[in-house]
Amino acid sequence: MGWYLLLGCHLRKRSLGRVSGRGYVYGAHTHGHNADAAIAPASLEIGLRDGDPRPPIQWAAHPPGWLRGPDTGFDKVGEETDRKTRAKMLDEGLDVLTGLWSGQPFSYSVEHYHVQDVTFSPTPLQSPRIPIWVVGAWPRMKSMRRVLRYDGVLPMKMNDDGSFAQMTPADIQTMKTFIDERRSQTTPFDIVMEGETPGDDREKAAAIVRPLAEAGVTWWLEAVWASPESQGGLEGMRTRIKQGPPRVD
Repeated sequence: MGWYLLLGCHLRKRSLGRVSGRGYVYGAHTHGHNADAAIAPASLEIGLRDGDPRPPIQWAAHPPGWLRGPDTGFDKVGEETDRKTRAKMLDEGLDVLTGLWSGQPFSYSVEHYHVQDVTFSPTPLQSPRIPIWVVGAWPRMKSMRRVLRYDGVLPMKMNDDGSFAQMTPADIQTMKTFIDERRSQTTPFDIVMEGETPGDDREKAAAIVRPLAEAGVTWWLEAVWASPESQGGLEGMRTRIKQGPPRVD
């Protein structure tokens, strides 16, 4: 269970967040703090956002396949790896999570999770809840219906044959229109993309994220997954952090 680091920047508010973590809880991949509270396949995202009136915490839920379960050894420790089953577990887990966040006595009994008369305290400061980002497989309608119930999406494009492709700005615009037309909640909604930009070339970095911002992306996660091995180990990571996130202005 090794450490990793993400840098997140809000593309419209000039702010920087850092997300770190290790391991998983109950089969959940977790970032950040309070990981012992995680009961669903999800991850806690903590970002610092200047000028944003909402408290700077989001809960980002990972769908089945995001961690490529069979390839990560989950089966060796008794974790579920079937994608359809993990999808059910994700939906049920999010039901439990939001129910517990209410601060009221909560009971829930379905296929995978069972809760009897539990009151969770302390409750989140945010209202109606901590914003939840879910990974959405565009344009799969079942996955997008989950997205519509929550507060943000980390989109990935799924082809008809089940393979994945890069989300283009055109894809993002189409997906954003779909969400805007169908989402009934009036709370803010984030579109989150991740990737890697060169910290020593601001123009090139901006050229990567600017088309995404123009298409409607609100958060960029600088996912420096390979840096420890390919860019100087710990010192390389420190250098990249000091260089800061890409800027679009």
